[in-house]
Amino acid sequence: MIKVAVIDDNPLVTQALAATIDWPALGCVVVGTADNGEDAEALICEQRVDVIISDIKMPGMDGLALCERINALDVRAKIILMTGYQEFELARRAVRVGAFDLLSKPLANDEVCRVVRNAITALEKEWEKRPASAPTRAPQDASPLVRRAVAYLEQHFERDISLEELSAKLIVNPSYLSRVIKKETGQGFVEILTEVRLDMAKHMLEQPDAKVYLVAERVGYRDYTYFYQVFKKRFGITPKEYKKRFS
Repeated sequence: MIKVAVIDDNPLVTQALAATIDWPALGCVVVGTADNGEDAEALICEQRVDVIISDIKMPGMDGLALCERINALDVRAKIILMTGYQEFELARRAVRVGAFDLLSKPLANDEVCRVVRNAITALEKEWEKRPASAPTRAPQDASPLVRRAVAYLEQHFERDISLEELSAKLIVNPSYLSRVIKKETGQGFVEILTEVRLDMAKHMLEQPDAKVYLVAERVGYRDYTYFYQVFKKRFGITPKEYKKRFS
């Protein structure tokens, strides 16, 4: 089933869209509603939504800002924005920030169904062309947010990465990101980063000319003694003992 989220600060609109459209006939299910952009972002990431129907004008993060945020998170959802008749400039901006289509208020159910069907068709074409994903520590069913977070750690493990830096990169709250990573992977931010670094250290130590202190630096450990301690705790032997296996 295609997962749909409906976002509007007017509860009558969200209730009407959720209740009066025959979603199962479209192959869809409404997985949640929200009345502001911040709650919408959390819903979209947690439920891995495919189609988003959102009002443009909302308090706080409006529909345009939400659209930009979702694109920044690389969420492959189709965003359909609702707009009033007089909001032509907002409509033009919506196209620029990557909205799939626009719906004019007051809404007509037939038009909503037509646009949603088009969005589903576009999604299915993208899914057919999508290449197989590279191996990653993120679970297969992880949300786009968690996949991007783990991928960033896998690509930049040698740097002194903080949760705050990663959160800023993904444009999310650090506490929220920490909770989602733990929920979906079973590991905390530091645990995943440590696992990435130590696995890479093992690979480097298998090379005949590898020097342990240089390997420590290359995987992000400036404190040589701490690297020894962390490596032995994880693998049960010291880096030097591991290296001797390949000498």
